[in-house]
Amino acid sequence: MQVFECPSCKRQLIGSVTKCQFCGADVTKTPRPVVQGPQKAKIAAFETPKWIWTLYYALAIWWIVGNGLDILLTVMSHARQAAHPTEFDNGSYSMFDMVGLFVSAVLMIVGVGLLMKRPEARKIVRFAAGFRILMCILQAPGALLAFGLVPELGGIWLLSIVISFITACLTLWILGETAANMWDD
Repeated sequence: MQVFECPSCKRQLIGSVTKCQFCGADVTKTPRPVVQGPQKAKIAAFETPKWIWTLYYALAIWWIVGNGLDILLTVMSHARQAAHPTEFDNGSYSMFDMVGLFVSAVLMIVGVGLLMKRPEARKIVRFAAGFRILMCILQAPGALLAFGLVPELGGIWLLSIVISFITACLTLWILGETAANMWDD
């Protein structure tokens, strides 16, 4: 893009304007700089810094490892319960456990998609982070009430909500900062 100076007010103008936007002078006969050969526009201000990409990859690995640990803990818990059944629990998987295992497996795949920079995975993570923020907002009054009634348990619940809220906001921020290089937004 060409930048030249208005002959009347000496302010810089951009492009092929015919009148100065500042003083209204006619600038059609003002000489403009000539660009020789192809120039590559380098916009360093819009390049994502490396440390943000490091956070992005850490986020993707967290989705893989965290959900893998959820699966592992669920399976180990049921193996222990199967070895020592009680009258209330015979060690078999409940419907909630099966749904939890399925969701954790899908979210592990989403983490792999984040590593591969897949736009679909980014959209799922954006939705999940937004949903987590909504749930934190809805749970906060209950946690405050619990904190008033049983400070120890309410405090732990409130702390977990705050941590969950911060990580969801950080997730959205990381996805936003890396979106310029992703072609999906």
